[in-house]
Amino acid sequence: MKHCYPLLLLICGLLNGCSMYTPLLPATPVVNKGEVELTGQIQSPFGSGGSVAYSPIHHVLLHAAYLGRKDSAPSDSNDVQLRSRQYEAALGYYHTVADGHWYLGALAGYGQAWALRRGRDPQVERYNLLGPPLPTPPYATYEGQYQRYFGQVVAAYQSTPTSPDDVQVQAGGVLRLTQAEFTQLIRNGQAFGQPRQQFFEPVGFVRVGGTWLLAHFATGLSQPAAFSRAERVLWPNTSLFASVGLTLYPTTLYRELHRQRTASAP
Repeated sequence: MKHCYPLLLLICGLLNGCSMYTPLLPATPVVNKGEVELTGQIQSPFGSGGSVAYSPIHHVLLHAAYLGRKDSAPSDSNDVQLRSRQYEAALGYYHTVADGHWYLGALAGYGQAWALRRGRDPQVERYNLLGPPLPTPPYATYEGQYQRYFGQVVAAYQSTPTSPDDVQVQAGGVLRLTQAEFTQLIRNGQAFGQPRQQFFEPVGFVRVGGTWLLAHFATGLSQPAAFSRAERVLWPNTSLFASVGLTLYPTTLYRELHRQRTASAP
């Protein structure tokens, strides 16, 4: 099993299962004036969460999101354990073209996160990939808080159903630039500095369903501007992630229920 550990570490790095920084799926709202969009999702391999988007007036977009993770491994397990909680809020602008089929937008926002990591300490890990494994590195506990500033652009195509029974499709992409900075970081009870990192985070998404409830699928990656092996406990090299969930438009549901009651009234 020790001979397999370098391979497991490589897989762990690609999935960002071992780093404290956790990408939060960039916002993919498609709402117009007066509409509310609620999305609940499971984001692999980082946990589960939800988001809400609202457009109070034409071209103005408000968005907030939350993501939480709690590993199920017991405290005495040899596996790396990660826990995290994070939220973000953003303000943006959107515009529709081609009779509303194309949705273009931009958002800027701020978020905060807390993360806890227990396991083998990457700061002192060394591996001999072609020979026998080196002695098992010590364990360490990292706990920290970080903040992030981000900006993103989104472009999406949306069909326009002519009746409540029509299938609606939304598909598009997001490009996000993020700067994350630890405001507090402790290793085994001692302060460990306040490093920062920039990330390039593209995402593609598809939603399929009715007029007010759609299945949501998304996938993307988080790529740091620079990668240092000395800081891989904090920042991943490249993170691949995907999510699946449901998107609900309560205002559209309310209008549909009101239409049905009006149609059935004597």
